[in-house]
Amino acid sequence: MQKYTIASIDDTSFAAKRISARYIVEDPAAIEDKETIRGIIHEQLEELKKHAGKTFEIVHMYFYSSAAQETSGLPFCRAQWIAPTCKSKPDKISHNEYMQGIYIEWDEMYEHGG
Repeated sequence: MQKYTIASIDDTSFAAKRISARYIVEDPAAIEDKETIRGIIHEQLEELKKHAGKTFEIVHMYFYSSAAQETSGLPFCRAQWIAPTCKSKPDKISHNEYMQGIYIEWDEMYEHGG
């Protein structure tokens, strides 16, 4: 079973080539398991670095527990990757985890395992 749906992928390039993707995680067990979400982040990061024939220097990912949360802009997890070669680096997101070049912010309102 697919654990998530891609709600949107947008080219948000400004000073650097950046892309933003929003995901609705449909599996309640996946929402509660940080390791599952980390796996989705890794999988999707590789897809988003080169998307629609373009190479991106900055990737933002937002994870929501429902369509209503996505509409309200209340993610339970945000992730950001900035290419080391990016010349116009944005500020890093506030984060409570760093994993292989990816900054991750877990909304601690949610109880996550692992």
